[in-house]
This record gives sequence, C-alpha cells and structure tokens, in this order.
Amino acid sequence: MIIKRTEEFNLAYRFVTETNQNIFLTGKAGTGKTTFLKYLRQNSIKKTVVAAPTGVAAINANGVTLHSLFQLPFGIILPDLNFIRDTENSFINHPLISKIHYSSEKLDLLRSIELLIIDEASMLASYILDAIDVILRYVRRKPDLPFGGVQLLLIGDLYQLPPVVKREDWEILQDYYSSIFFFDSFVLRDNLPIVIELKEIFRQKDEKFIEILNGIRNNDITEENFKLLNSRLLRNFRPNDNDGYITLTTHNYQSGEINERKLNHLSSRTHFFQAEIIGEFPENIFPAEMELKLKSGAQVMFLKNDTEGKQYFNGKIGVITKLDGSTIKVKCKDDFDEIEVKKCEWQNIKYKMDAETREITEEVLGSFTQYPLRLAWAITIHKSQGLTFEKAVIDAEKAFAIGQVYVALSRCTSLEGLVLSSPVYRNFLGAHEDLQEWQNKNQYKNLIQLFIESRQNYIFQELQNIFTWKNWHSELKELSEFIWENQIKISSEATKWIRELMEKQKELSDVSEKFKQTIVRLNKDNLPIENNENLQKRIKDAAKYFYDEISKWNALFTNHPLSVDTKKLARKIDRWLEEISQLIQDILLKINYCKNGFLLDDYLQSYANESLAQKNRKSFPQSGIKKIRSSYAKDETFPKPNKDIPHQLLYRSLVELRNNMASKSSLPNYMVFNNRSIKNICNSLPLTEDELLNVKGFGHVKVKIHGGKILSLVKDYCLTNNIQPVQRIINRSDNLNQSLKPDTVEETIKYFREGKNIEQIAKERNLVLNTVESHFAQAIKQNLIRIDEVMPMDEVKIISEYFPKDLDDVRLTPIKEKAPQEVSYGKLRMILAWLQKGKH
Repeated sequence: MIIKRTEEFNLAYRFVTETNQNIFLTGKAGTGKTTFLKYLRQNSIKKTVVAAPTGVAAINANGVTLHSLFQLPFGIILPDLNFIRDTENSFINHPLISKIHYSSEKLDLLRSIELLIIDEASMLASYILDAIDVILRYVRRKPDLPFGGVQLLLIGDLYQLPPVVKREDWEILQDYYSSIFFFDSFVLRDNLPIVIELKEIFRQKDEKFIEILNGIRNNDITEENFKLLNSRLLRNFRPNDNDGYITLTTHNYQSGEINERKLNHLSSRTHFFQAEIIGEFPENIFPAEMELKLKSGAQVMFLKNDTEGKQYFNGKIGVITKLDGSTIKVKCKDDFDEIEVKKCEWQNIKYKMDAETREITEEVLGSFTQYPLRLAWAITIHKSQGLTFEKAVIDAEKAFAIGQVYVALSRCTSLEGLVLSSPVYRNFLGAHEDLQEWQNKNQYKNLIQLFIESRQNYIFQELQNIFTWKNWHSELKELSEFIWENQIKISSEATKWIRELMEKQKELSDVSEKFKQTIVRLNKDNLPIENNENLQKRIKDAAKYFYDEISKWNALFTNHPLSVDTKKLARKIDRWLEEISQLIQDILLKINYCKNGFLLDDYLQSYANESLAQKNRKSFPQSGIKKIRSSYAKDETFPKPNKDIPHQLLYRSLVELRNNMASKSSLPNYMVFNNRSIKNICNSLPLTEDELLNVKGFGHVKVKIHGGKILSLVKDYCLTNNIQPVQRIINRSDNLNQSLKPDTVEETIKYFREGKNIEQIAKERNLVLNTVESHFAQAIKQNLIRIDEVMPMDEVKIISEYFPKDLDDVRLTPIKEKAPQEVSYGKLRMILAWLQKGKH
C-alpha cells in the first residue's frame, strides 16, 4: 500500500519512536489515523500492544479490548481519592488492586510493554484510563511514573463517538469526574499528552463539502452551508437496488428493519451460511453474522480488506449476482469483473511474552470464519465509524449522542453522493464543550522544538533506565526471603550463596546510583548528550565496568547450589531463578550497547537487530540463551552438580546436547539417552564408536544416530583440558587430533567461504558447535582466516582480558569458569589461537 506521509505524519512517527512522550494523535475523519496505526505497527521496534475500548474496535484494529488486556472488573471503577501516585505503600489498600489477580504470564507481559496504543480513544472513559494507570504503576513497580513508565499513544477523534455510559453510572461517576472523556482522568490532569493533529483529508476532495463537514464538526457552520446541506433532503427517497446507496441509521432496529424488508422483496431463494467458530470467540465481538442470510440480488457490504487480490475493501458496496452452493459472486458498481467471494478468518488474540525471545507476541485464542459480507441496504452510524461510502442515505433524526451526525456525514466522499431522509438539526452538532476547550488548550505551537527537547529527555531517561535495577533487586530480595523462610528444606550452602549475591548486588546498585548522578551532573553542560564527549567517555567506561562485574555475578548466580526434593517448592524457586536470569540478560544486553557510547539511532538499531536475532534463535536452539538449571533435585533437564561424577563441564555439555536432540525429535529426554548413560560416558571418556558401544546405555542404534556428536564433544573436552583416559594411553596425533586433521579443517573453512554460518556448518557436517569453533581456531593458527571474520573484535578484546599474560600451558577450564556463561570453549580456543599467533 502506498502511504502519503505528511509532515504531521512523520512528526508523530518520530515522537512515538524516538521519545517517551505520551501522545494523542487526532485528526478529522479521513485524515489517515488508521493508516498511521498500521504503519507504526509494521515499523516500530518498541514492544507494542494495541487495544481498544470496545470489542468491535479491537477486532478492527487487530488488537484486544482494554478489559481483557488488564482483566478489569465489570461495571464502573471508582477512583481512590486517597491514592498517592508516587509511593508503593499506597497500593496496599487500593480497592482495584485487591480485585485483580494476575498470572505470572500476564505479569511478564504487562512489565514488558514499552508502548500501549489505544485506538478509537474518543470512546475511552476517564475512569478506565485511571484504572489502567493504577495497574501499570503497581505491576511495573514504578509508582511515581504515569502508566508505570509505559508510553501511551491515544488515537482518535474527540468529535466522533463518545464513551458509552449508563445514566445511573454517570450519576455516581460525576462526583469524581467533570466529564466521561479520557482527558478528564486524574492521571492526565497532571500529565498532559502531546496533541498532534493529522490535517490533510484524503476521503473527500470536494472543498465545499469539506467546509460543510468542518462547520458541523465545530458547530460554526454558516447559514448558507447549513441550507446547502439540508438541500440534500429527500424524505421519501427510494434508490434503485443497483444504485449502490446505503442508509445510515442511529439505532440497530432501524437498520435491521430496512435490511429485512428489502431482502423479503427479492423473489430469489434464500441461502444460509453458518460461521465456523474454533476456540474462544465471544459473541459480543462477532465481526459478521453467525448465520448469514443472503439472496441473489441482495445489496451487501464487504467487512474486510482484500489483502491478496485487492478487489475489495472494508465498506465496499456491491450486489450479489450468483449464489450456488458455496459460490458467492458480487458485482460492484464501476467494476468490470465480478468478485468471487471466499470465506475469511478473523482471529481473537491475546498478547503474551515469548519465553524464548522475550518479545511480545500474539496468541490466537480462537477464530471466526465466515464470508466477509453483510446486508447493506442499511447500517448503524456506530458500525460505520472508520468506513467510506460513495453514496449514502443519512437518517439522523433520532440522533442521541454528540458526534453521531458528524460521523454519519463524514462517511460520504462527496455532497453529491449524500441524501438526507430527515433534516439535520443543530442540537447535536459540534463537540462536547469540555472536549473542545481541552483540545484547543493543549495544542502546542512549536512541535518541532518540543520534539528536539523530548528526544533529549528520552536519551537521558533511557540512560537512567539502563543503569536502574529495581526489578533485579526486588526479585532477588523475594527469592532471598523465601530461602530464609524455608531453611529447613534448603541447604545451608544456599543461604550463604544468596547472602553473597545480595551483598554484591547492593554494591553494584550503589555504584550505579553514583554513576547516574554523574550523568545528571554532566548533562548540565547544555550540550546534547550525543555530542557531549566527556559524558560519552564516562558512559563507555561505566558500561565496560558494569558488564564485567554483572557477568561475574551472573556466573555465581547461574551455578547455584539450590536443590529441593519437592516439585511444589522447586516451582516457586524456579520462577525466581528464571525471572532473575532473564533480567540479567536484558541488563547485560543494554549495557553492551553502551560500550561505544550512546547514540540513540545506533541504540534503537541494535535493539531491532537483537529482536530479530532472538527470533532466529528459535531455529538454532544451541545458540540461544542458556536456560538456568532447575532447583528440583530430580530434574532431568539440567541435573544438579554431583561430586561423584567426574568431568562436570563435559557432563553439562552432554546434557545440553541430549536436551537439544530431544527437543528437535519431540521426545522425552530419557528416550534419547538418560543421565546415567551420560555419567558412564564421563567415567570412561570414549573416543571411538567401538569404545562408545562398550558404555552401558548405548547400543548400535543409539551410537549410529548420536555417536558422532557425542564423540566430538568428548574429544574436544579431552583436547582442551589435556586429559588422557585412564584405561589406555592415547596417541594424541591419532585419536584426539583426528577431528582436527587439515583436510577436515579446510572442509569447514570451505563451507564458511560459501557464506554458511557456524550453525549451518555444524548442521551440514553433523558436528557440534564446539567442534566447528575448534576448526576455526586451527584455521586462525594456520592463517586460513582472520579472527575478525568469525567474531566481533570488541567481543574478542573483552574475552581476551580473562586470559593470563603467560600463554604457555594455558588451561581453558579456569578461564571458562570466570568468563560470561555464553562464552563457549570454542570461542576461547579461537581467542587463544589469536593471542598465541600475535605473540610469536
């Protein structure tokens, strides 16, 4: 789709993507608000959730309802006038917080949102927005920040349909709110969003008609234009069925009666088409009729955009020309060909956090499949919001809400295509007086300057966030308290371990707080942060220090001594272990971005690249973030360290290899080979298939399927650690170095030169990653490749700092224990080869 990006469109996009300002994007009907939303979803790298006040609006926006996203209680939600929005203690007795109970999955989602988009914001009630604010402050543990630090983008036109509230509910709410509109919420009184208005109208081209619509919108229509509008009054207008007119009514029963009457007048046979519902799809969000009743000659409207053939769009009018079994054909005015209509699927989704990629993803709860058609001699004004019609009959005599008349009239593309079946009166023109006053009051005169200032504030705030670790401290504190409460069931070694972690975490947090004060002080130099050389140097130095120190902390954390006998206790502990592990990965990732300073565009691009890399890791499980070992003593995934088992690092590598094989084959771990078999390998260290056949637990079939990768790991381990199996003396030039013969190294390099990455080479050659990395190490020694071809030099230099100055007789095991967990033996071998080569 070709998108015309106006100046306001581009500015709004940059405000959303390059600042953390809350924004209200508005514009008259037909200015491209829906187009902006689609473009933003496709291009923004922020973790985004799209929601809407009603089910129909949510389906149209491909989002979810606010009630389902936040699990809001039904009925009105009264604000707590005693609620203080800057302290955690204020949540203790908050009436809303006591009513909601979120799963860990929901908490993960709400804590990860960076951008919340609310579409059709004109229908968003003030009390709903206040409830969302309270929930986000609470679950994100940021009581002092509006919406808990989530950026809010409201999209809508306040001159269109207002929130729906019962009279008896408003009688209660009016004691708290001056109006029902979102802008009168408590949270926005002190935190006004930036108002950006899209001004160019794409729906109508007739300047006179645009002038009339603006007059209706603002309730300042001239007498001349008012008369011109009402000159379109034709009370008993009866269009021909092939003229393509649709009647817009204020109430459902009116449009229903017209459609039923028109359908009954047709003499052709009635056909019924049942929708197919799979999973969860509530009736209140049905996008089409459950039972669609059609006849040949019926006037229909398409309910979806044709994303493939581009033959129709949501709101296009046509007439059914053929109904034969499952075949439906529709002819639209001015189209040369008939459209053969196929069934379409609508999805009911929910957002969730992907456990592997840590990205916000959509989970399909259910689907609704039906022909994307509805009878279209008439439709309600409410359902017409967002649609465009070339010809329409407007029946607004029974208008009951401000904005209805404007919505109805603005659906039309021209004055000539408009017919009034009843006159337009002035009593429902314009907008709510509070609304008009608020929007006019909050229009910024110099948005460009405001953007520059907001961008600088965003950079400053993002730097503060990178070095703020409240969630890390909170999760660790909760784990510590749980361990102390269950000392009887948990070893004394674990209490010592958690105490050491708490002390080190506090020490790091104290240093980070001092560094944040440095950022504040140096930011007062009146220089843009990106051009402040002094500050940029301090950022680089701090990033290197914190990355190394937190990596050491993470190594201690990952190699935990926790081991409990009950699954119930282990589940609780594991939740904290996994949450903290992920928090640390996120912290290290963001700190890593700062090692070369902080430039916003580079930071956002790195963020986008990492998001893509995370998704790709699903295809290569071995290259992803390692899952932390469970605290359950009998866990088969990552068994607890056992002093009785020799060669613990080899044992863990074999366990990971086995788990990946099981995952790819959709088999339980033990059916590939069990932990006892792995222990037997560590005891005997087989180097050939015949030796592996002598290991208890391995027969000919298992050796044939898995032997190559197992033996490759054992050989690498023995070679790396200068280990010779005790049962006989190994001829190193024969056995251990078999996997490193020049021809096999050159074979790996040949694949590499063809453009294959390490995972692809390993898969192609049926090798483990460590073996391929060992080939690279040999190739570096032999000047076949340079190290910067296979590893970024900044990573090489960081890891090389873990090596001793004396490179003679270096053992890699002590270095592996000190280095970050994700650094493999293969990488260490490559760097050792590079260091030794540089030395001689």
